[in-house]
Formats: sequence, C-alpha cells, structure tokens
Amino acid sequence: MQYVPFSRKELEPKGYFTMLPAGKAPIYNTPISPRENYLLALRGEKPFWIPLFTDCKKFMANIFPDNLVRGAVLSDEPFDRSTLTGGLDMFGIDWEYVPQVGGATVRPGKPFAEEAEEIMEKTIWPDPKSWDWEGCALRNRNYLTTDFALNATIFCGFFERLISFMDFENAAVALIDDDSKPYVHQFFDRLASLYEEMIPLMKQHFHLDSLEFHDDWGSQRAPLFGVETLREMIYPYLKRVVDCVHANDMIFEMHSCGNHAEHTPVMIEAGVDCWAPQFNANDTRAIFEEYGDRITIGVSCPLPIGSPDDQYVAWAHQFVEECVGRPDKRTPFVHNMRTPEIFRQTIYELSRRKLCGSEDD
Repeated sequence: MQYVPFSRKELEPKGYFTMLPAGKAPIYNTPISPRENYLLALRGEKPFWIPLFTDCKKFMANIFPDNLVRGAVLSDEPFDRSTLTGGLDMFGIDWEYVPQVGGATVRPGKPFAEEAEEIMEKTIWPDPKSWDWEGCALRNRNYLTTDFALNATIFCGFFERLISFMDFENAAVALIDDDSKPYVHQFFDRLASLYEEMIPLMKQHFHLDSLEFHDDWGSQRAPLFGVETLREMIYPYLKRVVDCVHANDMIFEMHSCGNHAEHTPVMIEAGVDCWAPQFNANDTRAIFEEYGDRITIGVSCPLPIGSPDDQYVAWAHQFVEECVGRPDKRTPFVHNMRTPEIFRQTIYELSRRKLCGSEDD
C-alpha cells in the first residue's frame, strides 16, 4: 500500500456529515476512505491517520427490541425517544427508560429469576430469523451506503444479560457460587448460540464493518469480579462471539465500562480487536503503554466539554507526538464523541504528517 504524503488540500471540505452526538463536521479529501483507514487501525495495521469516533457510523436498527427499550436507535427510520423507549426486551424482560441519563435499566426489585437454576426453565428464547431483516435493510439503504465504517452494538453481553435476568446482587453471587455456576454456564452457552445466530444476519443484511459488544465489567473504582472468574465464567463464551464476528469479516470492538484494566489480557486472549477504556475510571495511557502492542486502545482526551480550543490543540500535539508512529505499539484511536472541529482537524493533520509525511517536507 502506498502511503500518500499529507497535503493541505485534504482539509478543504468536499461535503459535510452529521453524526450524533458529534454534530455537523466537514468531510475531508482523504487519500483513502474513513472506513478503510478505520479498519487498518483496528486490525493493528498502519493507518493513514488516527481514527476518531466520527470516522465510524453507528447503525442501531429498530428491529432489535433491545435497541428500542434502551432508546438506542440510529437509522433513517423515525424514532421518538419520548414514546418509544422502555418496555420489553427480546426476552420479554421489562426495562425502564431514564431520560435524565439517556439510557434504560431493568426495573429493580422484581427479577425474572432469583436463582440461576430458574433461568433456563423460564426463558422463552427469541427467534432472530423472524425479525424483518430485509425490510430494515431496504428502508435504510441510503443510511447504510457510506464511506464511513459501519458499526452496530449488541446489547447485552454475558454479565449484563445475567444482571437483567437476576438483578445485580443475585447475578454477582451466581458467578462465584459453586451451586449456581453450572446453570450460569448453561445460560451463557445458549446465549452465545443466540449471538452466533444474530451476527451472520447482521453482516448479511447490513454489511457491517465492526460489531461492538456491550458488557460492563467494572465499577468506577474496581472490577466487579476477578480475573479467574472472568476466565472461568465468561471467557469461553466471549471467545465464541469474537470468533463468530471474525468469521463474518468484522472487527470486534469491546465496550466495557468501569475500572478493570486487569481484565485486558483476557480480552487479548479472546481475540478482541479494540477496547476504549472508560477514561475517567482508568489510566488509559497506562493501558496503552502496557497492552497497546496487542490490542488497539481507544484513548479519550480528558478535557471537559467546552474547554478552550488551544487546550484541545495542545493535547492533540502531545498525544500524537507520544503515541503515534511507534514501532512497538498499534496506532490508538481517539474515542471522544464531543470535541470542537479544531481538535478533529489537528489530530488528523498531525497524525497524517507523522504516519505518512507531508508534501511540505
């Protein structure tokens, strides 16, 4: 691949795009598409510039009940969060949408199952093949035609799904209780099979480039469970999902909030391609330094929204100088969703120069 040197002409907008919550932004005259560049970086290859959150286009289809109840629909189809949020997920479990936080949670205090052994007996499993895949793809054909990397999310992962069935306390105990573990394994095994059924359909109909798997494993201060519990109870099923994503020619992106850097080696062993640690609960730079040779790390600019532009520019200079073009590390990506355009432009130009040189050199 020929790495074309940077030219100032690239910053002349060839159009504009709107991607919530980032807002309107110019489309640069890039030497390759944002999609191609995004995939290079997340596969651990050398990109032309540091990918940003805005290089990826999120598609959240309304045929997934879990997207509806969470108020997480992003598509060309109308979606009114004031009326189409909360309700029953794909297992028939009732969620409550909380507008103040822009998300939903299972109504607490009335768990679907108080004991792990009840789950398989009571669960009615969804049939993904019955969802309107072809109709959804047709209705969103314009949305899905893009030069940006297409990404979708699976809510929930294994631990989050167990919590939705049992409430947090019961789920946390079930992961470590010897009497409960066999039933949790049965549930996770069947859940992995469900995801293995959904993933090829998502690829076939939506032509996704990457899939984000949503499973929080930490609190603000510490992991919710230890490494050995992760290896024993979740790793085998996570590995199956990762392998299925890769078999369908997609990147596997781990979404896992909380302070749990100690779990990173397990993600790497499972084949996870990238992870953006929660920046206000982890030292993301330290994680990049320790594990950035084996997994693509998303690093967030820690500046508060609304900070002066010169502070964003200064951070971008330091970040590119210290983290980009290193032979011992994969190129990280910048995970901020809300930053001024000057930040995006600075990151782009500096990383283009650092990775590919410049016509001015």
